[in-house]
Amino acid sequence: MKRYLIPTWIGIVSLLPLSSPASDIALADEFRRNGPAIREVLDPVQKSLQDHSAVFYDAASRNFFIYGTVMSADGLIFTKASELAEVENFTVRVGREHFRKPQIIAENLEWDLALVKIDASDLKPVNLDHKEELKRGTWVVSNGSTQRRTRRVRPGVISANTRKIDGPVQVVLGVQLKIEKEKISFSGITEDSGAAEAGLLANDVLESVDGVEIKNRDDLFGVLKTKRPGQEVDILVTRGETKYSCRVKLKARHKVYEQTVTRNDQMSGLISKRRDNFPRIIQHDTTTAKRNMGGPVVTLDGICVGMNIARPSRVANYAIPAEELQAVFLKMKKQAGLD
Repeated sequence: MKRYLIPTWIGIVSLLPLSSPASDIALADEFRRNGPAIREVLDPVQKSLQDHSAVFYDAASRNFFIYGTVMSADGLIFTKASELAEVENFTVRVGREHFRKPQIIAENLEWDLALVKIDASDLKPVNLDHKEELKRGTWVVSNGSTQRRTRRVRPGVISANTRKIDGPVQVVLGVQLKIEKEKISFSGITEDSGAAEAGLLANDVLESVDGVEIKNRDDLFGVLKTKRPGQEVDILVTRGETKYSCRVKLKARHKVYEQTVTRNDQMSGLISKRRDNFPRIIQHDTTTAKRNMGGPVVTLDGICVGMNIARPSRVANYAIPAEELQAVFLKMKKQAGLD
């Protein structure tokens, strides 16, 4: 059968018979990912990511641990809140400038976002003006590893439909629940939890949280889903024949309970601790890692379609869609008194 050289739209040449199946493609996977034609296409995108990404460093170890997405010229940056909470002090680099006194000015538990302010006035915010439907197979690029001044870029494609990711509430009292008719009690108290520190005991009957009567799990979770780690709630319980009230400090779920690790998780390497319960995500397959989250996901034209928020497995990344990213940014600016 006669064969033809067919150049693809990204400049890669494949030997492919017109009627043969995809399995007959002879071009090596490594060449298609890292060949000179790919690098040539990605050079302008690398410049875009360089301008629009922030790099967060642990001030103690000086190691890079997460990325950020530049949202405004005057120094507002989004990053992944649960990862930021793991580091006591941090610094931020954008391009060639290093900022040593960043401040967390707002947090959003629903999306696992922290809004950070640095002392800057001429940053280049991401372009969120993406109007087209983001179809599966669309090429996107995100950050790979970083050197002090240079980002490595990782290409991939949108690999699944945009969707909601379900999961448990992200803050916990630190209790195990027992439901009997319209009564909810504690079958156990988790060590080092807010409940243990507040003096709650097994067999206490839960009456209310922040004044809301609690008769079932949904009542309790309805209150907790509006809270964030570090906040306190008023708890009223019945203990024997008496009432006992206290204030309980809420802690992040992953701080109190280790998330169940499957065999797939073990084979996936370092994955994000917070990787579920997002209102809506886009999924892509760029080759990244847990510490590469927080940065923008862009098209080959440099338009931002989202922000990486979780690495749930070896072959998948979740990103907040650009539309939601813009909406929550405006909301958090107002929350921080900057609107």
